[in-house]
Amino acid sequence: MSALNQVKFTDTYHLPLDDKKRITLPFRWRDVGEEKVDVFHGLFDERDNTFTVMPATTFNTLVQNFGVGSTLSPSQITKAKQRLTSNAKQLSLDKNGRISLSVFRDEKNDFLVTAAIGGQVVLLGGGDRFKIMSPAQYEAEQKAVDLPMGQIMEMIGL
Repeated sequence: MSALNQVKFTDTYHLPLDDKKRITLPFRWRDVGEEKVDVFHGLFDERDNTFTVMPATTFNTLVQNFGVGSTLSPSQITKAKQRLTSNAKQLSLDKNGRISLSVFRDEKNDFLVTAAIGGQVVLLGGGDRFKIMSPAQYEAEQKAVDLPMGQIMEMIGL
């Protein structure tokens, strides 16, 4: 199994956003064994005003497997894939391990404003991907989780 298909993005980080809208990814999120991750794809999620980010290889696998076992027609699958890939933004690490969130701004939309991203962000590990959100959104999500950690651990056999 490729190291990129394993759980990689764990923990929660509260990080500053610099004036160029860049964040430095935690070192252990950039290197997985012998595989260095330096290109990511990100999507704005309007359901909760967050950004979902994953290594390009993970995104490519999701796109390739999109629609497998689905009841959607081939035409619907093609249109959905096109919408997904045309809305994905490429985020490349610079030499200092930073990604720029300014790719989520264009002449029509400023998703950083929509997501209430200011001077601080929260990176929330999610296994093979992670979320970027405002501290306020993070606090709201934490309050919405109604399962105690002990119960969650029990659910996975711990």
